[in-house]
Amino acid sequence: HFPLCCEPVINTHPEVERSALVGLRPASGGGPAPAMCIQLRPEARDRSHQILSELKELADRHDATRGIDRFVFVDLLPVDKRHNAKIDRPALAAEYSK
Repeated sequence: HFPLCCEPVINTHPEVERSALVGLRPASGGGPAPAMCIQLRPEARDRSHQILSELKELADRHDATRGIDRFVFVDLLPVDKRHNAKIDRPALAAEYSK
């Protein structure tokens, strides 16, 4: 899975503000597995359970995102200090692989 192929698919959902594909280590151990970190629009955050189901269906419909089954909702995606628009994927992976 590649971020530039996966993120545009997930970003088509009308309640998604922004997304980032990262590799997260499962709690059970092992190597990183693909996960989508999702920043919802503020007005949609109380419907995250319903949106999660919709995102899984959306991902299954596209070759680029098929097989991604872990979605993590975040309040705000961190950005790289040098490039304010670039998502800091290493920070996301470190935060949510705990």
